[in-house]
Amino acid sequence: MSLSSVLSAMRQIILDAPALSADQSERLAAFKNLFPELTSEEAEDLSKVPPAKFGIYTTSIFAGERNLLQNNFPMTVALLKEAWKRCFGEELSLFKFAKEMHRVKPWTSTASTLLGRNFVEYLRDYLPQVLQDSPFLAELAELELFIRKVRKQRNGAFEACNGLAPENLAEMTVEMVMELEFIVPKCALFKQLGYDLISIRHEFMKDGSALPDHVPATPTAAAVGRNREGHPRCIALSQEIYSYLSVREKEKQQPIEELAEVYVGSQPPSLSEEELFSGFIAEVVRLAHNGVIALLEKKEVGQPSSHGS
Repeated sequence: MSLSSVLSAMRQIILDAPALSADQSERLAAFKNLFPELTSEEAEDLSKVPPAKFGIYTTSIFAGERNLLQNNFPMTVALLKEAWKRCFGEELSLFKFAKEMHRVKPWTSTASTLLGRNFVEYLRDYLPQVLQDSPFLAELAELELFIRKVRKQRNGAFEACNGLAPENLAEMTVEMVMELEFIVPKCALFKQLGYDLISIRHEFMKDGSALPDHVPATPTAAAVGRNREGHPRCIALSQEIYSYLSVREKEKQQPIEELAEVYVGSQPPSLSEEELFSGFIAEVVRLAHNGVIALLEKKEVGQPSSHGS
């Protein structure tokens, strides 16, 4: 007898939820047809399980998937519910949605990020009417998936939480700041967006209910980092800063003067040196505070692993 074959058959029954007869002999015939790899004894053992018991497992699994989608994609789900009602004239059942998604994008892993990837692809590839109504939804789902990935990413050799506190920059001279180095942490992710999703998500996350009437199609360079408290944070970057940071090798120390050159090159030429320096400090503090970079003092060169957690 093959335990793997039996478990595979049980999994298919639970997740695909085929209509099962109340008659055991009919269930046996159906199982022999559905699962030819099972022995007669294995098929008979499966047929003895009451259909209601399989239904309990089915309900439990898809309720779990529904909860994962709701918790990891709060804004996407909220806006999807609104679009669904406009498109189909009915309330969205996220439980039924998870079951329908499984038919074409089965979740075959325990990793919640893979369920999230299925969700993004299902929105993008199988719901054209919804995307016609709300074309930004798949991109918003992908952004929230990035946030989930950053939250779950294992700590790297050097994180924002054990870097130099960004508030310390206020006490430094220009020369002291230019002696610093930085890294892009392992967990940081970067993405070009076609819509202004950063600002509307910030408003939504304040109370979980602020939904926009309109989402402008505004190209936005986004970065997702993990702050010193370990929470994922999503911010918009200038295209110049994005182009520089997004191609840096993760966890490789970089001179901060390179970042300063990129920043200065993106600013109006009419600004004074004092204005450029104060603006640069503010930008570095913002990047570090949101975990997109981690600051290192000169003495830490070559020693990032000593700060690992």
